[in-house]
Amino acid sequence: MKEQGADFVKVYSMLSAEALHAVADESRRVGLRFVGHVPERMSALDAADAGQHSMEHLFGFFTATSSKEAELRERLAATPIDPANPQAWYTVARALEREAATTHDRRRARRLFDRLRRNGTHASPTLSVLRALSLPASGFDRNDPRLRYLPKMITDYWWLQVEQTGPATPVEIEEHRRFFEAELAMTGDLHRAGVPILAGTDSNNAFCFPGFSLHDELALLVRAGLSPMSALQAATRDAARFLGRDRTEGTVEPGKVADLVVLDEDPLADITNTRRIHAVVHRGRYLGPGERTRMLADIEKAAAEQQFPEPPVSGCGCGGGLVSSASGGVAKPAGA
Repeated sequence: MKEQGADFVKVYSMLSAEALHAVADESRRVGLRFVGHVPERMSALDAADAGQHSMEHLFGFFTATSSKEAELRERLAATPIDPANPQAWYTVARALEREAATTHDRRRARRLFDRLRRNGTHASPTLSVLRALSLPASGFDRNDPRLRYLPKMITDYWWLQVEQTGPATPVEIEEHRRFFEAELAMTGDLHRAGVPILAGTDSNNAFCFPGFSLHDELALLVRAGLSPMSALQAATRDAARFLGRDRTEGTVEPGKVADLVVLDEDPLADITNTRRIHAVVHRGRYLGPGERTRMLADIEKAAAEQQFPEPPVSGCGCGGGLVSSASGGVAKPAGA
């Protein structure tokens, strides 16, 4: 991967602790960082100590902060992984994480936050996708205007996904609602404890719209307890530092790349004002209201005409291989 030009390696939920440490050792040897999911069968504390540079989706955080962590890990260890149906094991793992949130221990949380901060481990909560995962199919707007910028094949798959995997019964809906509130609270606690937060969206997943969902993420970060300024920095300055690009990107300074969004209202007064876009400057090129309108119309037309391969019927939507772009990347204006 290093020889092929990879910037970092991404790890996933089903890795064993032994495999994670092997990835960590090899990444260190060749000079790559590794990021991604905390493997479900190991502690987030151990993954941080191994050098995992960022942790996405808060995976593993609730188990690590549960007063019943040992019991939950024993139950997961007793659940076999069927290679023919790995999603079944993953479903059990996520259910145990929701259960862990009901026995959250603030002392154990402080221990986790201290370890993450000490190791310089970043958290990319991706609240946009976590919110989508918490909602029943009825919680999504079939008239969302952003749907018109995506091919019907993709939006049809999104509806199928939320109808098949979203909470359905009143008990399930309430359980998922409570868990998302816990995820918001966890994000705020991480920020207040000094753990660096990155704004990511995981836009391959249902109703995480490419480009647009970053605005959703910023609003959710503020709802979680970050100030509007901190949320903006998580998407710009802090993300650029994480990617090692802060000499050229991330802040508005002479000599840096001129990727800017010109807003009609102040986002520090109301974070949702990031959606009040007047113009975009992309690498020094000014894209005014008229040109942006034409660009979005072209995207809508292309979405109505284009054909894509059939989407996968199952699996994680957060990157298709070992090498992946960062979940908490620098915000690009696109057309959103």
